[in-house]
Amino acid sequence: MSEEKKLLESQLNDAQKAMRGMQEKLERINRAEADARLDPLKRTAERAHNLLCPYNHTDGCSWEYENGSWQSDAHSRWLRKIDTVVNGNSYDRPKASLEDVNVVLDAIADLKPKVSTAIELIRRGLMP
Repeated sequence: MSEEKKLLESQLNDAQKAMRGMQEKLERINRAEADARLDPLKRTAERAHNLLCPYNHTDGCSWEYENGSWQSDAHSRWLRKIDTVVNGNSYDRPKASLEDVNVVLDAIADLKPKVSTAIELIRRGLMP
């Protein structure tokens, strides 16, 4: 093998290793940006679930069994709901800001202890 060929192969290997390193770094940055965008949505989704989930948490909702995994069924559903309300999707436009959603959740948190049927009344359109 010629010296020139060995040198070129070595340089190519070094360049490929550097490129893989840059790709990994870019992926880490992209994940960090996505996490930073999702963290406030996750906090609101968790709060919304705690205040609004209508299901029995023994067999109707898997939230407690998912160990905080946002890829699991209940967590991902609540996160999608909040994300759709705040950011919209391909079918729906955004409906409210994250701040507005949290104002509504604040009101529900204040109302819930005072009126035990508050959530049910809201779901039914305030009809008896």
